[in-house]
Amino acid sequence: MPRSFVILYTGREGSSAIIKAFADRQDIIVPVMEDFDPYACADLVEGDVPAILNHMLGTARFSKGADHQVTRPPAGTLPRPPAIGFKWRIWGDATRIAEVFREHGVVVFELLRHDIVNLALSLYLTNFVLPLEQLCRFPEIIHDPNPQFRTRWLERAAQEEVIKFIRSREFAVDLHKFIKLMEGYAAGRQHIRTKYVDVFRAAGLEVHTSFYEDFLTNPTMFLSRMAELLSIKIDPNREPYYRKVARDDIRTQVTNLSELETSREVLRIKLSYYDRLLKIPLGSSSSPVTMRDVFRDPAGPSTRYPSPSP
Repeated sequence: MPRSFVILYTGREGSSAIIKAFADRQDIIVPVMEDFDPYACADLVEGDVPAILNHMLGTARFSKGADHQVTRPPAGTLPRPPAIGFKWRIWGDATRIAEVFREHGVVVFELLRHDIVNLALSLYLTNFVLPLEQLCRFPEIIHDPNPQFRTRWLERAAQEEVIKFIRSREFAVDLHKFIKLMEGYAAGRQHIRTKYVDVFRAAGLEVHTSFYEDFLTNPTMFLSRMAELLSIKIDPNREPYYRKVARDDIRTQVTNLSELETSREVLRIKLSYYDRLLKIPLGSSSSPVTMRDVFRDPAGPSTRYPSPSP
């Protein structure tokens, strides 16, 4: 029977592409995308979160005005209740959220970027090198902070033009701005780990840590293993909902890369991120985490899963 799940994310970790891979199924319902994130819920208080969660997981509908009592359909009216899947910039009281998750059997996925430098460069490119005024004949993407979400509405030739433009931008990094981006991401991930993930593990919830780079390397294997944990199967031939618009390694576009790589502050944040969140040595490889460690428990030894059947 399918299992409900949540993906804990902060942004630029592939969460949209991953959740969309599960959104068109009959046995999983995705009732909310970003409407339950803090920036969209300024009219709510933390005390509202458990009731809204309980309502969503019990009815497969998201509503900010959810009643505290969830009315469930009579037993037997649904031949097989669907599982609920959603991504969430999590907020609210961790202990009460854990209680709701435990009641509904929710599997928690903590989604991280392994390469924090590449993540910060992606943010830097978007925040300080783009937006895309030079592509003014495509008004759908000019002011969007995440052009990969908008390019899907363009014709294929226009998509290729936009992607080529983004990947051709060479830029010098302002180290002060760059360090702020790195620090912000690391702090946000540490907040989620300390305030939520650790609490969920202590409460006995099933929590898995997955890496964007593994999804990028082999989406089919990544999604198949995730689906296996949720007791479902996923179409291995499906195309990604969002095309990746930046280069896999944006370092190739940075004109002062040597200055960035030798910065003591950049190295300090990188080492701290590896030590405190990834719990693995900072090796010489660009990605020491392998596909057999897609769902690695940072608090202990890796839990390995067999390769999915062909």
